[in-house]
Amino acid sequence: MILIDGMEGDLTTINPQDIESISVLKDAAASSIYGSRAPFGVILVTTKSGKTGRAQVNYNMNVRFQTPLNMPEMANSWEFVNLFDEAKFNNSGNHLYETDYMQQVKDYMEGKTDDVVWGKDPEANGTMITPPPTSTGWKNITKAWLLHKNTTSASAEERTS
Repeated sequence: MILIDGMEGDLTTINPQDIESISVLKDAAASSIYGSRAPFGVILVTTKSGKTGRAQVNYNMNVRFQTPLNMPEMANSWEFVNLFDEAKFNNSGNHLYETDYMQQVKDYMEGKTDDVVWGKDPEANGTMITPPPTSTGWKNITKAWLLHKNTTSASAEERTS
């Protein structure tokens, strides 16, 4: 259970710069105060409030590029077929793919034919296991993305009458 200034809430909705203090109640006291709504503890968040003095405005801007650090090198279809066939042979002594099928994949990779070859696992009810020979569309999602975040918080003088 998360309480923000005494009201139940979500931590993702708070600007981190507006937090004054965080307390965690994780013992029987939490259950005795908040009952069955807090069996795993309570997080108490207190946000900043106005203080005597001048008004204050805080602005925080964060700009960054997000790119993957290490991208795996993907096997092409010819490498894929050979690796799976070798793994099957090492495991059982039988080949996964027939020689003519492997030749079709190689011919496609070398540009000798335009027939797209898909492989099916004979032991898995015809489930597709070979990717399209030129499947590189996944690379489009690895571009650098510009991310930015702007946060503003303001506090003013507390009035007492």
